[in-house]
Amino acid sequence: MKKELTVATLFSLLIQLVLIPGVVIASQRNETEKRTIKVKSSILKLGSGTDARTEIKLLDNRKVAGFIKEANDTQFVIENPKTGIAETLLYSQVKSVKGKNMSTGVKILIGVGIVVGVFLFISVLFDD
Repeated sequence: MKKELTVATLFSLLIQLVLIPGVVIASQRNETEKRTIKVKSSILKLGSGTDARTEIKLLDNRKVAGFIKEANDTQFVIENPKTGIAETLLYSQVKSVKGKNMSTGVKILIGVGIVVGVFLFISVLFDD
């Protein structure tokens, strides 16, 4: 009985030693994939062109600032407007993104606000 209990205990410890590292690695891979998806979404949301200004912090703690010159499914190009140097980066290299660009929805709301403001101004001006 004692021998069976020892074998069962050793067997369960062996199973845990085999399974737990796999779970930890899968968890780390999942976090990396989530971060990459979030970064890609942020970059694509900013768009490209000189208005898509951003500051990128990389996993090696370097910072790259400039505008998004182009972006695709796996990588993007950021160009420093002062030096004109363009750097191609993979989404998986990026730790965080800080962007400065108005989304299309914000631009539409500003346009609608201006039109409504002009309409109200004209209606007050010509009110008899």
